[in-house]
Amino acid sequence: MSYQKITLGILISVVFFMGCSNPGPKKGLLSANDRVAFINIVESNKLKVLKRADGNIETLTFEDSIVENKGTKTETKCLCQAVCFRVSQLAAQAWEDGVFRTYEIKRIRTGWNTLGPYEFFSDRELNGEIGDLEIPAEKIVIEKRNGDKATSPNKLTIQDSWYEITFTNDLVLFLQVKEGENGVYPAGFLTSRSEVKNGDKNTKQPFMLEKKKTVAGVAELPFQGIVVKRVSIEE
Repeated sequence: MSYQKITLGILISVVFFMGCSNPGPKKGLLSANDRVAFINIVESNKLKVLKRADGNIETLTFEDSIVENKGTKTETKCLCQAVCFRVSQLAAQAWEDGVFRTYEIKRIRTGWNTLGPYEFFSDRELNGEIGDLEIPAEKIVIEKRNGDKATSPNKLTIQDSWYEITFTNDLVLFLQVKEGENGVYPAGFLTSRSEVKNGDKNTKQPFMLEKKKTVAGVAELPFQGIVVKRVSIEE
């Protein structure tokens, strides 16, 4: 056998071996045992979503996803949905390709007792629209961290602004929204919110201006207003 044929045979064997041993990047869920450090910085206003295993990947945009009452005189940008969008972007790191697979969500818990989590996450129709992620509404649970009844919508504090996402492989992410410097909510914002919700007309106009600025702040990149505080396995 000639030297050329031997060399060619070796090259073919090496290429075949490399091809079989390297099937490409995996796309599945990570587990707590993977020891992957979640990055608490968002540098994009897009979220890739897959709603069915046999479906097509959709790309959601921040600006489109946070609009309430689209095409009407009362169209506005929703702060609650803006936060949910950022939570989803951070949680998408649980998949190795960064695509948020809604059918692999077992449950989403939060203390944020408004319609916002349902309007963004769930398949419940509210104001004539279904949530962007279309996760079954029964999987969205609003309550205190210890399982008690959620805080009144008029009295929410930063202690209520958390999200716990459990995946079908029992991986659990706990995310905490920040306030103050570099946080989502400016200092005093949630206190003013409660005052307005409880009927204080004097603070309503300045609060609405501050709310508009706050939504704009969540839109700015890079975004660092939410922290993944815990990665664990559901017991």
